[in-house]
Amino acid sequence: MIMKKNYYLLLTALLFFSTGLLTSCSDDYQALTGEDLFEQEMSAAMADARVYGQQTDAFAREVAARFNGCVTDMNYKTRESATRKCKTDNSRPYDLKDLARTTIVAGWDSTEIKPVIQYAVETATERGIFGRYKHQTSDYGYWGDIVNLKFEKLYTEIQVKTYGMFYASLDEASVRSVIGDSLFNVIRTKSGVEPGLSHHYYEIMRADTSSAETIAKYKQLAIDYHYRCEHLSDPPAQPSVVLKGKDAVEWTRNHLDSLVNVYMADCGNLLDPDMTRDLLKCIGYTRLNVSDYREAGWMIDSVVFVRLIDRAEVANNKTILFTMGMYGCGKTTSLNNNPDLKKLVSEVGVVSEGAYNNVKYFDETVEKIEKRGFKPHLIYVYNDAETGYTNCMERLIHSNRAVTCETYIAVFPQYQGRVEYIEEHHPKMEFYCLDNNHNNGGKRVTTEEARQWDYTMTEDLQQKLYAIKQSYIDSGKLNAEQIAALQ
Repeated sequence: MIMKKNYYLLLTALLFFSTGLLTSCSDDYQALTGEDLFEQEMSAAMADARVYGQQTDAFAREVAARFNGCVTDMNYKTRESATRKCKTDNSRPYDLKDLARTTIVAGWDSTEIKPVIQYAVETATERGIFGRYKHQTSDYGYWGDIVNLKFEKLYTEIQVKTYGMFYASLDEASVRSVIGDSLFNVIRTKSGVEPGLSHHYYEIMRADTSSAETIAKYKQLAIDYHYRCEHLSDPPAQPSVVLKGKDAVEWTRNHLDSLVNVYMADCGNLLDPDMTRDLLKCIGYTRLNVSDYREAGWMIDSVVFVRLIDRAEVANNKTILFTMGMYGCGKTTSLNNNPDLKKLVSEVGVVSEGAYNNVKYFDETVEKIEKRGFKPHLIYVYNDAETGYTNCMERLIHSNRAVTCETYIAVFPQYQGRVEYIEEHHPKMEFYCLDNNHNNGGKRVTTEEARQWDYTMTEDLQQKLYAIKQSYIDSGKLNAEQIAALQ
């Protein structure tokens, strides 16, 4: 048995030597285990992927340019993901065909995408780098195409998607970054649906907790959704199921476990109410009608919060970071401009984002997590009212999230004296104050300085906010639905 094991190790070592993975053939090969050799091969394959990824990117951009298309940035599989794929498929690292991959986005339907694929295949064949072509279909409406390039040591992947299928497959920020705001807005208007729901439907359909009835229902929703994304010349259609208020709450209660599982799959340590509420797009939520789905969203938030706390506790990371601040104050920008706090976000067990204008709800939440032994941190961000509301209007344009002027005027003064309140009621809490007045970047200030933040809402200031709202309405930057949401 020992001789047989050494014989196979010698053959593997010679294979690595011949392919450049090992540079010497010392007697140490006998000390290598199969796992050691796998890890060496993985390191070499990932390094080669970076090299061939550059050639793949150049090829994809050449093809896209010919058809006035777009190309995503190269995406490289992580070591963890690649290892998991090898173990699942019982394969070696160099067998993987998507260690380096990108996507060409061009054309509005299948007839317009065919010339792109044909050109890519013919050109790759002429240059001796064509690997294979694969057309992907599904029983829930999604489809796409893959062209693999074959280089000396490994394959790379180029996905080819229509604008509509690309819109269906990724979140709003990712789609906008590739195709641009103008084209994004055209697709949203023509399709009548929000981006990125394809994966959402898929995750619910494949969830172990989903019943046969739920799977069938979401399959039909997915078919309708992908049809709208593909047939962009057709009149925009409304969601096949529209539920609001109490009906939305009841539906959410019946599908709560599946919804939470979908969110937990890729949320990391973050609870973001805007993101959890997006799970309700399939029943009519558009981001412009928050009031119809607020209670249903809270139901999801409450379960996600408990799950995140449980997960952090299992990981022995009993820390939580709350972010607080008025709508449009610029919490994300301020955090990004403070490296130490940005690092804290990635290190704590849970991050709970929100305005927390209701301070009593904040108190109750802190009390619950402290009883479980969690250490709370709080980042509190300030911005002046005019800048903050202007930020809200810009967010309406780019993210379809609306805050009425009346709501802003009513909520803004609720933060008056907030710094003193936190110091009095939560004296042991780690407390960080960021001043983003006039969008100055979120300067870190002392609590003494933060006590000077002014949340007074005068009649003159109210008129200025209404003037900001009217200026955006008059600018032509808002569509009819967005304007209606401000009334």
